[in-house]
Amino acid sequence: MNMCLTKMAKGYYRRLISKIEKIYKRVKKDTTDWNTKSFLQNTRSDWAAKVNTELERRNIPQRVDHRSLKEQGVDRVPTIHEGGARKLEKRGIKTDRGKINREIKTANGQMQTIDILTKQTQKRNYKYQRRY
Repeated sequence: MNMCLTKMAKGYYRRLISKIEKIYKRVKKDTTDWNTKSFLQNTRSDWAAKVNTELERRNIPQRVDHRSLKEQGVDRVPTIHEGGARKLEKRGIKTDRGKINREIKTANGQMQTIDILTKQTQKRNYKYQRRY
């Protein structure tokens, strides 16, 4: 008898919860600005400032920048988020996301090499032009 009542109570509870969820979905209103881009930028900026303060306090020369690569003016392709694939990669299991990131890192390395060679060539050309 008790099991029967427990099952009935669980069924009633499930139906009640599903009705409540449907009601809230219909009248859901965003009461905060958490979903705005400006809030995200401000949060990232504050976080970067706190991290940089701590890095400076510990005399660590690296700094964190919350802006995207494009906003920083860095000519590099961003890698994709690996998620759980990172753990698999550490174990030696190759994943599609890991493969994509390896290709991106290779391409970024090649682009960096090209930039370095271009700058060296420009310096040599400048020195050559100054001689003559």
